Amino acid sequence: SGNSFSREALPLMKGNSKNLRVGQSVYTIGCPFGLQHTMTSGIISGLGREIPTNREGQFLSNLIQTDAVCFDFCFDFV
Repeated sequence: SGNSFSREALPLMKGNSKNLRVGQSVYTIGCPFGLQHTMTSGIISGLGREIPTNREGQFLSNLIQTDAVCFDFCFDFV
């Protein structure tokens, strides 16, 4: 019913961020602006990044930088 895929979709395997390398392909799946079934791709641009938070002296560290568009309000982390 409206599905253009000719085969059944398979679940993605959970990865391990310890194995990531700069230049690897990445994909994000989400729901930006309430839109469903959205996917974008890019590459890993950097590893171990750190950015300040809105609290003085506090940082988010060991972050993964990517050029794939990621919306912080549409992910469910497990």
